[in-house]
Amino acid sequence: MIAKTFEGDRLNLHVPGKEDYRFIHECVNTQDHRRMMTTSEPIEYEKSRSIRQMIANMLSRRLEMKKEGLLLIAEADGERVGVCGLQSIDYQNSHANIFVCVREGLESLGYGYEMNKEIINFGFNELGLNKIKAGHRRDNENSKTMAEEVGLERKCIREQECYVDGEYRDIVMYEILREEWDRSQEKI
Repeated sequence: MIAKTFEGDRLNLHVPGKEDYRFIHECVNTQDHRRMMTTSEPIEYEKSRSIRQMIANMLSRRLEMKKEGLLLIAEADGERVGVCGLQSIDYQNSHANIFVCVREGLESLGYGYEMNKEIINFGFNELGLNKIKAGHRRDNENSKTMAEEVGLERKCIREQECYVDGEYRDIVMYEILREEWDRSQEKI
C-alpha cells in the first residue's frame, strides 16, 4: 500500500479524499486547461460520475500488477495548487506517463516544475520505475517548457494523435530514464 502523503521541498503531495473531488474537477476543467488537453469539452461536475468513480477506485485499491493510474493533490502552505500523477503505470515494463495540472492563476509560480519533479521522484524512488514519459499537444508551449526544464528529453511527434475542436492535433512525446534522472539530480 502506498503512503497517503509525500513531502517535497516546497510541495506536499497527498492521495485525494472525497473532499478533493470538486477541486480536481475544477482544476482540470478550466477553459485554458481543456484547450491544451486531448479533449476540449467541459465536464459538468454533476455529470462527472466517471471521474468521481475513478478517484474512488484509486483511493480504495492497492496498486496492482496492471496498468493503473495514481492521482495526487499538490499543496503548498496548506493551499491546493494542483493535481498530478502517473497514468498507465506498467509494472511489467517499468514505465508510466506523467501528468500535471496547475490550479488556474498559479501557473507562473513554479508549481508545475515542482509537481513534475516530485512525481518523477516518486515514480522512480517509490514505485521503482525505469522510465517516465510525458506527452503534450504541440501547441502547448507551457508543457514544452516544463518538460524540458525538468529534464525530459523530446523523443518524437505523434502526428494527428488527437481530435480536438474539429482538428487533428499532434502530440509531442518526452521521456527520461531512471539513470538519466539520477545523474541530473547529482548535479543539483
